[in-house]
Amino acid sequence: MNTLEISLRPATVPDLDLLFAIQAKRASLHMAAFTSKESENRDAYIAKWTRLLPTPSVSVQCILFASTLVGCIARFEVNNEVHLTYVVDQQHWRKGIASEAVHQFLKLELRRPVFARTAHDNLGSQRVLEKNAFQRVGQNTAFANARQMDILEYIYRLDQKH
Repeated sequence: MNTLEISLRPATVPDLDLLFAIQAKRASLHMAAFTSKESENRDAYIAKWTRLLPTPSVSVQCILFASTLVGCIARFEVNNEVHLTYVVDQQHWRKGIASEAVHQFLKLELRRPVFARTAHDNLGSQRVLEKNAFQRVGQNTAFANARQMDILEYIYRLDQKH
């Protein structure tokens, strides 16, 4: 993958319709698993992210592939811990886009440690995190809204600058 084809830029309110369409696809919801109860409600999504985009504890970057918006990557805080999440449009899975986007994002986000979580069966996201030096540090069973059941999730941590 030519890294020049992948770039990040701050997300804006006009991006939210397309970002909603990407994350609301059934395959994306299934792989993410731990989604909000309203993950398929466009109005709730737009309202939530319109409110969160200017928040200092949240950083959302659009992922561009050959200048086309194909997903987003975000940092948020929980109990003063930095957490990472991302989504790439299903038609662009397995192209190295998520790995490169995480790599670029970690150059922007300098706080450490950074945590990420993934469903136990989301092997693609596990590979993305491991390629970017995240280490699996634990696991937890929790209710996954997108699957309507308890599932195992893996907890990852990145300590050093990458």
